[in-house]
Amino acid sequence: MGENEVIRTMLIEDDSIIGSYMRSLFSKFSRLDLVACAQDGQEALEMIERFLPDLVFIDINIPLIDGMALAAMIREQYPDSSVVFTTAYSQYAAEAFKLEACDYLVKPITEQDIERVIKRHMKYKDAQNSAAAKMPGNQPERLIIQTSFNTSVIDPAQILYIERINRTTTIVTKSSKYRCNEKLDALEARLGKNFFRSHRGYIINLDRVEKIRPFNDTSQDVSFHGYFDRALVNRKKLQELIIRLGGKKH
Repeated sequence: MGENEVIRTMLIEDDSIIGSYMRSLFSKFSRLDLVACAQDGQEALEMIERFLPDLVFIDINIPLIDGMALAAMIREQYPDSSVVFTTAYSQYAAEAFKLEACDYLVKPITEQDIERVIKRHMKYKDAQNSAAAKMPGNQPERLIIQTSFNTSVIDPAQILYIERINRTTTIVTKSSKYRCNEKLDALEARLGKNFFRSHRGYIINLDRVEKIRPFNDTSQDVSFHGYFDRALVNRKKLQELIIRLGGKKH
């Protein structure tokens, strides 16, 4: 992760005084871009889907969906997001790290705590990028997928994009859609250099991309030759996508 890259940050805290204090802490770190705040678990899920934060600070004792359950959902549905627990209690630490939490902060939280979180998050992202760089570049001749009903053999060259929504992964070709439970991280590791992780929920086939258009504040719309449905590219990955497609960096 680049030293100057902004970290999209989200805060989930139901106490307004603590929330105000946390926001003031975040403001002292130029790398943290606070994109969303939520006061309960249900609101948090809606915000996460909309803003796709890199780093999520979660108070364990929040209404509707408690912090531990919420973190488990985030790790399942948004595995690229780093989770940081904030709490007044130390007894949940073991459970928190079973969920692969980036950190576990016991209140009152200090600037030093936030600085440590940023360093840990950067280290985690650098490790992810390093692993991705070591992936084999050659595209496999076939992709074997276990669906609910059978085993499907797919020609990767025919794939337009792969989408993951609500724990279901859909592999889309012009003629078919294949649904399975395999996570995007695992599929990305099995595919070659012609495929690009454009978004937390999408992998796209670079050879099939036709157009890229504005969609919303956080994403752009990706269309494919001869196909109506579209995928998304996160705005932070747009320049990388353009370069991978053979364009010039702006």
